[in-house]
Amino acid sequence: MELLWYDKDGTEKSPIGSNLFCIERVKRSMRRIVEYEWQDALQDAVHERDPREIEGRVLKAEIAIFGRVHSPCRVDSIEMQALLDALKVLRLLRSSAHRANKIHLAN
Repeated sequence: MELLWYDKDGTEKSPIGSNLFCIERVKRSMRRIVEYEWQDALQDAVHERDPREIEGRVLKAEIAIFGRVHSPCRVDSIEMQALLDALKVLRLLRSSAHRANKIHLAN
């Protein structure tokens, strides 16, 4: 892990000075930070704009989440809470998509 020093405007500086802060350089080209593998599928569902496509995204996210819950690797309490929260979000997404689809079909 390479540590770099930056001033507040993002300019790389030496590690000397009072207005400097240290950040870790991540060498992956990702738009967002993902702490757990299943979060990619959750983010895809959350960011889906087409109500007709949300159900498929929600299903993929649920499969990823339940796969993690049933994996042989231990799930700690922080991740378990994140998994439970994610399932609540998916339930809300599914409900909103159903309502949006009903409105779309009625018109």
